[in-house]
Parts: sequence; structure tokens; C-alpha cells
Amino acid sequence: MNLSPTFLIYRTGFAPTNGTSVQLQRLFGDSGDSLVHLMWDKNEAGEKSVPLVVNTDHRITWKYPFKTLGKICKHLRALVIPPWWRWGKLNSARLAKALSAFPIRPRQAFISSYGEYDAPRAFSLWDAVGRPPFVLYIVDILEPELSEKRTPKFIRLVREASHVLCLNQLIAGQMERIGAVATSLFPLCSDWEPSSRTATAGPLKIVISGALRTDWLTENHAMQLLVEVWPKLARAFPGAELHYSGATSKYLPLQLRPWVRDHGLLATEDYRRLLASCHVAYVPVTYPENNPLRFSMPSRIPDYLISGLPVIACTEKNTGIHEFFQSTPLESTRLVWTGDEFLAALDHFAGDSQRWEKASGIATAYSKLAFAVEPARQLLFQRLNAVGLTPKSST
Repeated sequence: MNLSPTFLIYRTGFAPTNGTSVQLQRLFGDSGDSLVHLMWDKNEAGEKSVPLVVNTDHRITWKYPFKTLGKICKHLRALVIPPWWRWGKLNSARLAKALSAFPIRPRQAFISSYGEYDAPRAFSLWDAVGRPPFVLYIVDILEPELSEKRTPKFIRLVREASHVLCLNQLIAGQMERIGAVATSLFPLCSDWEPSSRTATAGPLKIVISGALRTDWLTENHAMQLLVEVWPKLARAFPGAELHYSGATSKYLPLQLRPWVRDHGLLATEDYRRLLASCHVAYVPVTYPENNPLRFSMPSRIPDYLISGLPVIACTEKNTGIHEFFQSTPLESTRLVWTGDEFLAALDHFAGDSQRWEKASGIATAYSKLAFAVEPARQLLFQRLNAVGLTPKSST
């Protein structure tokens, strides 16, 4: 099924540094001719990954040591080129001029938002292009609470949406509570091809990847647990290695540094090769059930399972991670909380090559059904094309 011309309204382009952008790239990556990207963040340089893009970010990135000169350049630019935003209001005339150069005129939109942090900009962009019917995509809610007082623009965005796609039931429940017209679950997907594996020789290799810390996660039980068990783990598995891929290795605990092999932020193929060389994956974050991050579900977890890696995670109940692991096969995934539980899970997965191969095979077999991108893409395109045929919002 082909996608009708669509506005994709979101924070950044298909940047590999955040899970939402990776998911959008997997879903829309082959539909470049049908998409007009409207965004508002240059920090991750995602706009370079997509055609037909308008980035309304007003910031000027100045990489040189003369901060005063950077400020002068910013003011001079504002005099020559009208800014995208003034006192929170979008320069709709500038946007219309930019869009006039594009060969397509979308009748529908797909919007991604996390909460009041970005909803005002998403709403302004949607309003400026004529308020086309849209599908809203919610993979996280970065708000302590959703209410008319604290998050009015986000709530309005949810209520204006023809349909809200939710990563998990926790999010869906919140969307229904604040007045979404229609919701459905839309889990993570992957365009990776699952691969069968056999046990590889050599020392145990544990891989962790992605973000290790955020401003809202002051205590990370999952990482502290790894620090606690490492001496016993190293004795049980001589020569054990801890591999990290991502952009936040500076947050790795000092106690683990001697055993960590930091690969940095890897390109996709290099990242796949790293996973294929490891034995077990560990989810390095605990999102408490009373924390705004409780809705989060790291997008790397499906990549682990598709790569035939058994996965160990440490989380509280009533979180997105906990909900996800309720549907994964116990033979290839384990939730733990204590050091003894961690070591028992690791011994089950890695203490015997035949058990490991069985766990790995179950992980890849599950992935073929659970994370297949093509059925998810077709379902999404069908829903988007359908909303594009409905009348525009008049509110």
C-alpha cells in the first residue's frame, strides 16, 4: 500500500540518537516522496537524513570559542531573515513560502509528541498547514501529570487527533482518560531480519546500549545492581566483558570502567555486528512507577531479541518495560530485582551452550512475529490514508 502525501510533524529528523526517530525511520523510510517533514530541533542534525524538510529551529549552533561573536551573528541573521518563532508564535508566512517550493501538498498529518514540552510547537505547525486530519503517535509521556492546568496544549492535541497510536497500555489509559477520540496499541517494530545463531566461543560478553541517564532518573537501580553483582559475575565467568554502544558512556559507573569496552555511537551495521558477537543483553535503566519515565520502553530491546540475544531487565511494576516483558517468552527474557536473581538469570542463559542456543532461537522466532515492520507499516499507512479522507478540523 502506498502512502498518500503526509505531513510528518515531530521534533527532529531520522536521527539515530533517539528511539522515536529510529522507529519513524523504520516505518516511513521508504516513503520519502510522500512526506513533508516539519520539525523544530537542529541538535541531532536529523534534518540531513530526510528530503522535503522545513526545520523551524531558531537556534544558531556556534562551535567556536568566541561566544560574543556567535551572539552577534545570531542578531544579524534575525535582521536579515525573519525568525521562525517570536514570543512562541510561528512565522506562518515564512513556513508557507518554504512549503511552496515542494512538489506535494499533503491532506493528512502524522504527529509525534511527548507532552507539553513539544505540543505547542507541534500544534502551531499543524495549525499553520491548515489543520489536516492527523494521527498522533505517543511513545512516551514526559510529564508528571496530564491535566488542563499543567498540559493544556498536549491535551488539546490529543483531543484533536483522529486516532492516537500508543506504545503500551499505560499510555493508552492516559490518552483515554484525557479525552482521545480513538486509541490503539502500536508497539515497536524493526526492519532487521532475525538471524539464527549458534553459541560462540570465548568469554561471556554482555551488551548494554542507549541512554544511561536522564535528568529525571537520579537513581538507577538497574545500573547499581550491575555494579553490585560484577565481582561475583567475574568469578563465575572468567574474562567476562561488558560492551557499551551509545552516546552517554560518561555515565557508566567508575566501578565498571575496567571491564567496559566503549564502542560509542555505532552505525547500524556496526551495531548489528556488535550484538551478533555478544551473548546476553542487559537493559541498563530502571524506570520507577512513580516517575514520568515509567511510560518509556527502550527501543533497543527488540533489536536485542531480533539478534538472538537473551535479555535481562530490572524494573518496577506499572512501567512500560514491565508491561512489555509480560508478553515476551520467559525462555529468552527475565525480569530481575536482586543480585541473586540477576546471577540466576545469567547462569540460565549463559551457563550452558545448549540452553543459550535454545533461548536465542526462541528470541528470534518470537521477533519474526512481534516486531515485523511490514505489517505495522501497512496498518499505519491504511490508517493515515483513511484519516486523509475525513473533513478537516474546524475548531
